[in-house]
Amino acid sequence: MDLQSIPSLSVSQTLCVHCCNTNTALILCGKCGDSLPLSVKHTPLQHEETQVINSPLEQMALREQLRLVDAQTLAMRNLISHLSNSCDALESWARLQRRKLAPIETIPLEILQIIMDFAVEKNVVTRRMDALVISHVSSRWRALARSTSRLWSHIHFHRCSNDADYDVHGAYKRLRRCLKLAKGQLLDIEILETGENGESDNIVQLGREIAERSHQWRSLTIDIEAYQAFWRYEIQANHLQELRLTHEDTWAEPYIPSLVNNAPALRILDMSGVAIRVSTSGPNRVPLNQLEEFKGRINWNDCDGISLPTMTALVVLIDAEDILDSTDSKLHLPHVQHLTLGFDSTIDWANASHAFDVDAIFRRFLCPDLPSLTLSYASITTDTCTSLRSMLVGKRATSTLQALHLNNCQVTSSSLQSFLALLPNLTQFSFIHDSLHEAPSPLDQATYAWMLNGGLVPRLANLYIEERCSDWDTSGLFFFLHSRLSVLQSVTLCGSVSQVPATADQVDSVTAAVQVLRKRGLDISFYLKLCIGT
Repeated sequence: MDLQSIPSLSVSQTLCVHCCNTNTALILCGKCGDSLPLSVKHTPLQHEETQVINSPLEQMALREQLRLVDAQTLAMRNLISHLSNSCDALESWARLQRRKLAPIETIPLEILQIIMDFAVEKNVVTRRMDALVISHVSSRWRALARSTSRLWSHIHFHRCSNDADYDVHGAYKRLRRCLKLAKGQLLDIEILETGENGESDNIVQLGREIAERSHQWRSLTIDIEAYQAFWRYEIQANHLQELRLTHEDTWAEPYIPSLVNNAPALRILDMSGVAIRVSTSGPNRVPLNQLEEFKGRINWNDCDGISLPTMTALVVLIDAEDILDSTDSKLHLPHVQHLTLGFDSTIDWANASHAFDVDAIFRRFLCPDLPSLTLSYASITTDTCTSLRSMLVGKRATSTLQALHLNNCQVTSSSLQSFLALLPNLTQFSFIHDSLHEAPSPLDQATYAWMLNGGLVPRLANLYIEERCSDWDTSGLFFFLHSRLSVLQSVTLCGSVSQVPATADQVDSVTAAVQVLRKRGLDISFYLKLCIGT
């Protein structure tokens, strides 16, 4: 806005004295430029109250005077209105000029685009979502935010369970607004906890609106009570690259294979919430050979001799059915970078009647170039190491494994030593042993002594240990750390306790030892994990 656009002070709808046949005037007419009438020469107030006007001419003159007074009143009202509008326009123009001079309005467009990019990955659907905050800074920011469709294309819908003020209806309204502003942009959608069951009207409507935009899906993560709200509609996921189904629900099982096989761009698939054992043929066929990352269950009977050249990260969930399966099929993973074998945590693998069949699981994988291995709730015995060697070494002389993560595995001190002896190139070691098992920790005095004598190679640079404080052999641990200060880069220690007072002395001892190592230059962190009721 500039001064040229401010309304004029002239009044164009009123007539001047010559147009109205009167003699008095004060301001200019908007039609002819002459003066406007503001008074009447002869008004009724100039006559006596008892005077009676009987002459038709005098009555006609009186009516003419009344008309002129009405015209003057209208002229003044129009003038006041125009003056008021001019004042408002000037104030609006002045505010705009002040905003333009504000430092935040002088930020270059390139910097604003960077700010928008930062907000894209944090677009949690709340009243304080980044996209809404940005669009409320100023009119310039709002216009840029509304025109930046990718800002609204990453949608994270999650209700915190402790959010008492959560407005579910407002959240759905904001989500639908995001879908509209995203326009034709590919969508990254995460639907986690909603606070409602899958049959609620909100979930059904949400499922319909998201399903209608299935042709825009780039990634979809669903972790809610029911999938049927999303799969009852026709899905066309031609651009879908990442699909994660993490909530257990059997209703969706018949629909998932069809969806996956009709997603030619799919690269990442997480089926940990669906009890489907995928295969390379049959009704549960999944194109494993086109995936880069997969998490789920495998039907070994249909996967014998399969090679997955594009797979870089594989998480296989293992339960009793896998153990009882007598097939000796192998899965060749020539380029996998991260392999995770997650055993069912509800089964005591070490004491189960079919515990010896755990070795067969390791023999089914062939990945001699594997850099990183994670084992969760596995039972590792001395005999198991032979199968692990077959999986990790193949025809090589030694394993190339560099990172090993053991999460609550059932392993003895001697078994752990035998396992680590297979890994001369190990640089990262993570060991978690919490209160889920009653067995003593394998990281005892004998194991640390074995490490000091060359059992664990000097290349070890990163170490993570999470132990129950009641089983923690801190003296052997810190003696080992002091001996490896020249090669260790980072160490993280996490104590798992059920009652802090019962282990307060040991915690103080660990804290003091950590301070000594820090003074000697080691990047070491110590955390206390409180496990109530374990």
